[in-house]
Amino acid sequence: MSSINELMYTTVPAIAFLCNLFLFSTLLTAKKNKAVYAFMGMLITFCAWTGGALFMRMELEPGVWFWWKVSLTGIFVAPYMIYLVASTFAETKGAFLKIIFGIITALIAVANGFDVFLTSPVIEEGNGHAVLHYSATIFAIIPLVFAVVVFATAYIDIKRSVKRNGLPSNYVTPFSVGVIIMVIGDLLDLVPLFNSLPMDSLGATINAVLIYYAFYKKRVYSLHQITSNGAMYMITVVITGFAVPVLNKAGMLVLDKLPNVSQDVFSMVLTVICAALAIVLYIVLGKLNGALFVKEQNRKEDLVKEFSSSVNTSLDVNSIFSGFLGLIRNETSAEHVYICRYDAEKNRYVSYNGMDTLEMPIVLLKSNPVINQIDKTNSGSLLYSEFKRSAIYKSMWEEEKRTLEYLDIELIIPFKNEGETMGFVLLSQKSGRKAYTFDEINFLESVASIASIALKNAQLYRQLEQEAKRDALTNLYNRRAFNERLNEAVNSSSTTDVAMILFNLDDFSLYNELYGNEEGDLMLQRFAGILTSVFGSKGAISRYGGKEFAVMLPHSDAETARQYAERVKVQLKNQIDSTKEATKKFLTFSAAICAYPSVASNANELMTYVNLAIFHIKQHGKNNIEIYNKQYSAQSAGKDKKEHIYELTSTIYALTAAIDAKDHYTFNHSRCVSEYATKLAEFAGLPSDYVEIIRQAGLLHDIGKISIPDAILTKQGKLTNEEFQIMRQHVERSIEMIRHLPALDYVIPAVVGHHERFDGKGYPRGIAGEDIPIGARCLSIADSFDAMVSRRSYKDKMSVEASLTEIMINLGKQFDPELGQLFVEKVRSGEIEVIDY
Repeated sequence: MSSINELMYTTVPAIAFLCNLFLFSTLLTAKKNKAVYAFMGMLITFCAWTGGALFMRMELEPGVWFWWKVSLTGIFVAPYMIYLVASTFAETKGAFLKIIFGIITALIAVANGFDVFLTSPVIEEGNGHAVLHYSATIFAIIPLVFAVVVFATAYIDIKRSVKRNGLPSNYVTPFSVGVIIMVIGDLLDLVPLFNSLPMDSLGATINAVLIYYAFYKKRVYSLHQITSNGAMYMITVVITGFAVPVLNKAGMLVLDKLPNVSQDVFSMVLTVICAALAIVLYIVLGKLNGALFVKEQNRKEDLVKEFSSSVNTSLDVNSIFSGFLGLIRNETSAEHVYICRYDAEKNRYVSYNGMDTLEMPIVLLKSNPVINQIDKTNSGSLLYSEFKRSAIYKSMWEEEKRTLEYLDIELIIPFKNEGETMGFVLLSQKSGRKAYTFDEINFLESVASIASIALKNAQLYRQLEQEAKRDALTNLYNRRAFNERLNEAVNSSSTTDVAMILFNLDDFSLYNELYGNEEGDLMLQRFAGILTSVFGSKGAISRYGGKEFAVMLPHSDAETARQYAERVKVQLKNQIDSTKEATKKFLTFSAAICAYPSVASNANELMTYVNLAIFHIKQHGKNNIEIYNKQYSAQSAGKDKKEHIYELTSTIYALTAAIDAKDHYTFNHSRCVSEYATKLAEFAGLPSDYVEIIRQAGLLHDIGKISIPDAILTKQGKLTNEEFQIMRQHVERSIEMIRHLPALDYVIPAVVGHHERFDGKGYPRGIAGEDIPIGARCLSIADSFDAMVSRRSYKDKMSVEASLTEIMINLGKQFDPELGQLFVEKVRSGEIEVIDY
């Protein structure tokens, strides 16, 4: 028995001290949080406890009494530090009890310095070994009762965490067992039979190891901390420390047989051997650590970096998920991997299509206890087998349990960003039913964290993209987005019809004047709601302009579109009739319909024809729905030859007279351009409505030259670059003048584009090909031809044939090749007469 006591007297405290020091060193490289800091504080307390006991037994300076007080201070502070560790472990909130317990602990530590609880120890030699004698006072009950209260409070906090936060019971067991063993060790020290044995140090060390394991189970830190350089150094110190007495004892036996060797030489040799042992051991441990852990860790870190680089350059959700799934499948032996995404509209998580095939999609409501647990868990991931041990699992409905258990799910890793769970990945059991290791989970969490950031960026990009495509007031598509959808539908539908409806609210400016812009905005929103309720997802709906709304219906003919428009008309009437103010019941709309490819040959013609039809409806009393077609155009033109609906208005006469007064040449030029362009449009088979618009546009295309200085307009000779830039401004000036005349605003597209080139090198917008309105393309040819065959102040006129040759040379460059060819043919055949002035 005495030999055992002698062994335990210093060996156990030494092991306990070095063990606690080693555990502390492994946490130095861990990612710091409240739990790690609390645990490090507890280990410092344990080091004081066990180190004080060791140095006291070794009777090191400054003396037994000093180290006894250090050890006792560690013992008395330990309950409070364990309580702090338990609080962070259980994730409890509130600082009141921490402050109260801290104050009491400080008072106990101060009282300990005055031998209030235990008498100072006396070390005596007995039966060949050292014996430690001390006794407890009556006041020793105070720290004992306090420790019981603190431990009971910690136990209650942990139990509450198990119920409230779903903390698995297998996390708590090592923690609880460790504290119990430590308390037993402390109590044994009070028994006379054991008071000379370091049972308290042994219990404290076992407690530290078990709590360390509990935190590892909770994934507060990784075992990579144990393999850090600092940890390797501590292992070397510990092994070397235990080897020194063994080597010393063996050396003494050898020294007895070598009387000629002095003690100094022996000490030097022993020192060299111990140093060499330490160096070799550190090198070997480093190599072993590198082979077993560091190499694999570096490989995983490289994978994480590669994944980060790939997904951070992508704003496509599908690409991010595909890259994530590929990496997970390569790095884990999970039999199945599933991804669920959050559906904000239905407040649920739904399985992603690009994963393992499922008979039915996975659907988890946002209120599902599993989702709630993921939201509350700081570590992020959730081991389903551990979650099944929680109180939250027991409260779940059987149907909720079956959803995940049917898929044999073992691990759930969320995609979180700023506290928001955007989705999660479900991993089934690994092949061979092996458990997921801490390092695997840590790797998966790192990858999921990177994917979460990429998903958030993709989500924000998609949101901004949607906002850029939406009208701010109505949340319908804006003009640009609608045109994109229209072109896509037309380009992908060569056989089936694509119908388009253009709604134009009648007299909406008057509506705004009578009831204010705010009421006008509300009416626009209500009308947008009517369109959404009628058309739903059948097509694309757009607020195309201030009071214009456009609807594109793929796989629909004009008659089907008309039926939808009639339903809109009924709903608008019901909306107006439901208002209290009778005076608001005047609001109506004009709607024009056209279809591709039965009538229009491309998207631009669709827009042109519905605008022509709207123009026609407005000229004939508004509040109507009409389908545009070739027959309709002809009928409109022939209704009353005497009363031509597109005759020149007094406004046009006034404007052309103003041009004549400013520059007679410009007036004649505009008249000729109008005539040439009108004839070309007729021969090209354009509808009579559009032909009339081209005629009016030809008369007004140079109206902006009124604002050009006479010195430039009538200059004899070539214009300088500065003068030419001023002359080019006549296009914008023309628009500025015409746009204030609502009855003539339909001529603006043709006027603004008559200096555009077919190859895109024109001005003012630089558009090309069929993006240039056909009216503008007709005017461009007529304008250039008349400029060539007429005499100007800075040049002589060209012959008709030379002018036509110039047009032929520039087909596909400056001019529309089909229209240009047609114009040349009609001039040469005499069907278009050349006007001389």
